[in-house]
This record gives sequence, structure tokens and C-alpha cells, in this order.
Amino acid sequence: MSGRPPAVRVEPDATGPAAPPRSNGELVFEEPWQARAFAMCVSLLERDGLGWDAFRPHLVRAIGEDPQAPYYASLVTALEAFAADRVAQPDPERLRAACRRHGFAAERIAPMAATGLANWVFALDGAHVLRVSRPTPLAEEDARTEAVAVPAALAAGIRTPRLHVFDDSRIDLDTPFTVYDRVPGTPIGATSLDAATTAAVHRELGREMAAIHTRITRCDDPRGWLDHPEPSDHGHDLDATLRSGALDPGEARWAEALLDRLTPALGVKPARRFLHGDLLPMNILVAAGGAFAAVIDWGDAGWGDPALDFWGIPSEHTDEVIRGYREVAELDEATVDRARAEQLCRALRHFVEPQRHPAGPMLLAALRRTLP
Repeated sequence: MSGRPPAVRVEPDATGPAAPPRSNGELVFEEPWQARAFAMCVSLLERDGLGWDAFRPHLVRAIGEDPQAPYYASLVTALEAFAADRVAQPDPERLRAACRRHGFAAERIAPMAATGLANWVFALDGAHVLRVSRPTPLAEEDARTEAVAVPAALAAGIRTPRLHVFDDSRIDLDTPFTVYDRVPGTPIGATSLDAATTAAVHRELGREMAAIHTRITRCDDPRGWLDHPEPSDHGHDLDATLRSGALDPGEARWAEALLDRLTPALGVKPARRFLHGDLLPMNILVAAGGAFAAVIDWGDAGWGDPALDFWGIPSEHTDEVIRGYREVAELDEATVDRARAEQLCRALRHFVEPQRHPAGPMLLAALRRTLP
């Protein structure tokens, strides 16, 4: 018998205090991070075979605690509480014992908001961050990938928090944990920067991406912990979306024409570069003044086509990233075209199962504005 929970279709409330904002029956997202937060919520519920009923009490409680907060800010608060309830956090004394084993006093351990669901995150005495993998295979694999990727990135001068500890001994905790320097900053996906500042951050991200691709030329990986990034199956993704009927005729014609235009680049053998693998906005930190600060979360790092590192870059900011990249290193048009193909496939996959979620139309619309 399979241990996988039964498939459940997550249907958010149409009315009531926990109902998401809608216009003419369609979900409304004013910022990309709102769609990502909602999609993360739906994915977590579907993964565990749960419906919206399981999440509703947490959301109603979060809204009640701060009625003036925007809906999606309350949803993030509720999601963190829901995830914590699903798997109890490690005992604080066990956390302290784990830290002391590596020379960290850990007198003060304070939970921090995580940018994903793979880890519990704690502040240690103000200067360091303790990340404890949730007991799932994917989360534990990500911690091991980071253990080999981050030292290589630091050795190459990449701006990322220094890794002090990786422990998979299971002596004090039943799951891997890491200790990093704490870098002051906020994920750009959780900020509301003005247009000029946002453009500057993405240009700097492009410079940093070029540094990742050109400076990291070696990463010791004796146990095979790095990921193996692979390109999308572009034709399959387009065909599956067209068959689903999820696109209107104009969208379908545009997607077919765009992929036809990009197809010649897909046959070009790419250079093999070291990739971060997950440059989503929640993994890009900006300082208080809005300057680029660091990239975090290397759990998907590995060797592959540099175009694959563009899949998570918002399409409306990709041109700025390209400009910054080209200030540091060469980026040929074939690689740019493959990057756009990855962004197209990411959007298309969000229209069909098993990755269907409300971000699909928003991602596709943004890409159409960028590449008419």
C-alpha cells in the first residue's frame, strides 16, 4: 500500500473571512509574492492530502489577530503556524545542545520567519542563524547540497552567508542542521521597492549570477550531494497546456509562436556552469536601504546550462539581470533564448496538473508583456 496521501483538490473559500480576494470570480494578486505564497499554501495542503478546511482556522486566527493586515500577509502568518503545527519544532534544549557541541553558546534561540517550508529557522544570539531541516527527504537533501555548494561559493567571493556548521550526525537532532552567519536583509519578494531601486537590485543580481557562473569552477562533491539541473521538456509542456484547454486562443497562438522562435537555441550545446538553481525573489536579500545584499538557499545548486538559473527571475526584470550579467561576463543570445524558454515552460506548467496553481496566468501575462 502506498504511503502517499490521497489526492485532494484544494478549493479556497469563495466567501467569508478566509476567502482570498477575487474579481469577477478570479483570484486577484497585486504582487508576485502573493501568488507564490498562495501557491505554496495550496501545494502544502495537496502534498498532505488536506483540503482548505484544514487551513481555514489558522487563517481566520491570523486575520483576527491583525485585522488591518493585508490578506496575503495574514496568509503567510497562518501558513507558518500551520506548517509548525504539522510537525512540532525541535525541543529548545536539544537545539542548544546541538549548537554547544559546535561552540555556539546559544543562550538565546528565537524562531525566525522562513522563506520556504524546508527548514525551521532560528536566530542565535543575534549574529548567527540556525537552520534545521524538516524531517522530509527533500529538505534533508537540500541541506546536504548546501553543505558542498556554499563553501565553493564563498571561496569564489560570492555574496552569501558564511556556513559555519553542517551536522548530519543525528546525535542531538533527528535531522540535518546548519549554522550560518546572519546577514541583515529582507527577501526582495517581500519588499515594495520603487521601480528604480528594483531595477538596480536586479542589475546587481545579474552581476552576481555572472560571478557564480564564471568564478565557481570547482566544487568538491565526493558523495554526490549536488543537484543535477535539467532543462524543461519544452514541447511536452506546451502540448500538455494546449490539450488542457486552459489557454485562450490568443494565449495559445502567442505561446506556440514564441516557442517556435526560441526553438533554434534549444539545439545549441550549452556551456557547463555552476548554478545556484533557485534564484527566486525570496532567495535574494536586500539591505535596509534597498541595495543588493546576498543570495541564500543553495539547496538546488549543481552543474548545468546557465540559462536554467533564469527560470525563477521575474520576466519583467529579466532584461535588467541580463544587463548586469553582461557587465561581468559574456551571455550569448542563444543562452538568453533558452532562458526565456525556461520561463515560458514554468508559466505553462502552472496551468496543468500536477503543478496547477493561480500563479500561471500572472506569469504568462508578465512574459507576454515582456515578449509580445
